[in-house]
Amino acid sequence: VWGLARELENLNRRLAEAEDTIQRFQNDNRLLQQRVDISERERSAMQHGNYVELEKVREEYQSKLNDMALYREKLRTAEARGEDAESTAAALKSQLAQKNATIEELNAKIDTFQEQIGRLKEKFSSVSEDNIELANKAQSHEKKVMEADLHNKNLMDLVAQKDDVNEQHQLKIEELMRENAELTLQLEA
Repeated sequence: VWGLARELENLNRRLAEAEDTIQRFQNDNRLLQQRVDISERERSAMQHGNYVELEKVREEYQSKLNDMALYREKLRTAEARGEDAESTAAALKSQLAQKNATIEELNAKIDTFQEQIGRLKEKFSSVSEDNIELANKAQSHEKKVMEADLHNKNLMDLVAQKDDVNEQHQLKIEELMRENAELTLQLEA
């Protein structure tokens, strides 16, 4: 986008230069017209004046004609440059329009990406909350498993100390083992 902005700035600068060139050529053309008018007045004055003045004016007129020939050539060159500048300006305007269209497309894509990023951030936040909840549940299950393990150990100690109540304790152990298995399954799920 920055490259397009720089290119747009460059195209605007070149367009301004082309317009300045056209203005200079138009000013040169006005100057030539003024000189032609002066020459015409001098020629008219020579027809009404004396021969010496006529020769003097003729020399000046010839000098001005020589200048005019140069100016005509400059004018032709300036007109050619002006036409070239106008065609360049038109091409630059066309390129500028294309660049502006491209910039608009890129801005639309950027807006779309920003919306997608916003939605992804919301999803991430939701998943993070779910992860925290799952971690809390996992800790709770781990605590229950540790409690069950401790309880099992206590029961095993009691079994070793009291052989005469083995059958009752055996039933309790089996019951606790089932609970442990259920908790383990729950934890694995």
